[in-house]
Amino acid sequence: MRNSQKNPAKLLRWYPRAWRQRYGAEFINLMEDSLEGRHPTLRFRFSIAIAGILERGHSAGIIGDGGTPADRARAGSLLVLCAWSTFLFAAASFAKLSEHFNTKVPQDSRSLIGSIYSLTVLLGLASSALVLAGAAIAVPAFIAYLKNNGWRTFKVHLARALLVSSLLIAATAALSFWAHHLSHFQRNGGDWLYSLTFLSWALLVAIATGLWIRAIVAAAAHFKLSARNLRIEGLFAEIVAILVIAASLSTATWWAAMRIYAPQFFTANRMSTASSPFDPSLIITMALMLAAVVGSGYGTMRIRNAATIAAASNRN
Repeated sequence: MRNSQKNPAKLLRWYPRAWRQRYGAEFINLMEDSLEGRHPTLRFRFSIAIAGILERGHSAGIIGDGGTPADRARAGSLLVLCAWSTFLFAAASFAKLSEHFNTKVPQDSRSLIGSIYSLTVLLGLASSALVLAGAAIAVPAFIAYLKNNGWRTFKVHLARALLVSSLLIAATAALSFWAHHLSHFQRNGGDWLYSLTFLSWALLVAIATGLWIRAIVAAAAHFKLSARNLRIEGLFAEIVAILVIAASLSTATWWAAMRIYAPQFFTANRMSTASSPFDPSLIITMALMLAAVVGSGYGTMRIRNAATIAAASNRN
């Protein structure tokens, strides 16, 4: 923030590039007149940041009524992709937390809870397959984008993602070697140092995933998809959103069933207590899934809205 305190023009970075190129000079003059030589206050910087973020949302077709139906459909599909990546991280957490759950489930309830778990996994795999199918459809447009000077911008995002991913691979190898020499109890809360390291590793996974999604979104925002492929991508995105919602509900159902039939599974973990009916790790996991549900639902609304506008335009 020190640069923005000395030079209010630095605050323009909150706004999209096209907006800066068109209105940047006028906006700088307006800010300088408003400040009258004073440093920007925290409130001033915050208001500029919020306005810039909202403008980015409008220009990307994420919010508001601006942009073409194609822009809104593209933005909606990308929102679903981002929501799916959040769900993917939550699903990985769920897979870790539910490890060996069958050993704690009574024999007469094992079939029911196992079926719920299998359904959750199946829904997650189906959503991943659709995301991969959507990516395959976009490959020709992606290659064309790179050839049309897109590589200059994309390589910056790619370099960041590759750097963090390299660190993640090294960290994963080290963590796996360490975990191999620990007991099940130590790997699941019994060793505080390992638990702290695992949380740091999980944060690194989230950062790496975010950087890859950022690179994909930055490129996909400039793809020139045909109207047909854009409709297919929108359809895939809507189905992915449904699968994310269904998988999240299935996870919540599994959690409830385990609480009823195998509560000892949670109290065996040191992060849980016998007096608490909730597991903190699962609460965080479900919160991530809820965020994915909200994001994918909103993305689907944007896609549907774009389709409605396009249909009305065609009738006219």
